[in-house]
Amino acid sequence: MPFLGHVVGDPFDVMNSGVSGRLGALAAPILRAMMRRQVRNCQAVTYVSTAFLQRRYPARRDADVLVRPGARIGDGDLKQRNDFTVRETPVLLAVGSQEQLYKGHDQIIRVAGRLARAGVLVHVVLIGEGRYQSTLRALAAEHGVAEQIEFVGGVNHTEINGYLDRADVFLMPSMTEGLPRALVEAMARSLPAIGSDAGGIPELLEPDAVVARGDEAELESAIRRALESEQWRASQGRRNYEKAIELSALTDDARWLDFLRNFRDRGSNGQAR
Repeated sequence: MPFLGHVVGDPFDVMNSGVSGRLGALAAPILRAMMRRQVRNCQAVTYVSTAFLQRRYPARRDADVLVRPGARIGDGDLKQRNDFTVRETPVLLAVGSQEQLYKGHDQIIRVAGRLARAGVLVHVVLIGEGRYQSTLRALAAEHGVAEQIEFVGGVNHTEINGYLDRADVFLMPSMTEGLPRALVEAMARSLPAIGSDAGGIPELLEPDAVVARGDEAELESAIRRALESEQWRASQGRRNYEKAIELSALTDDARWLDFLRNFRDRGSNGQAR
């Protein structure tokens, strides 16, 4: 029987991000080896990334492979922004689950504290919910920025676009990622973004918009540069918009159906490899 695999994330990075403590870190290499073996056993494989997951979990040489990002961008989600002037108090936006801390919301809060102590006030909007939200609220109070951090919780798709349009810079300092949908959605609204070097994020952003995961000093410096340069924000916003269109083309249904038909035909003809 032929198998089709769909690779959406990296268990090695997830376990190494600290979600399961020391035991998780010890299990990470085992999980990576298991997943590599599973992917090699598939006759067809889809990846949400364009390169990162393919390197970590390569398909067998004779497998059919399709790049299919999980972020599907509709025409109504695309918006070309023309004004990149920052607000009097710049708005930094991050979207992600707070069920664990690997989306980097804790890093953003600490960096907001560092900026405030240096006289740079920002308004941070954190969209997401989960069991660590109370921890994050306490962290904001500890760093003296409780009034600057807005916890929105879960919102629907239409509301997300509204928040994206009111933001000046999008942040994704994740410790682990596949190809993050939230970042692609922000790019589709022409929003300049800063992300970590986790997973497929470097495939989406230019090098000067990428910081080392967990490096809060580098994240602070990147935010400062972004807020100080309207030219940078404008060039990144326009570039991100075009990149989102390029990625959206990879989610075309016709490509997906052709891939599935080929997989089905190989199996029915006894050509599963």
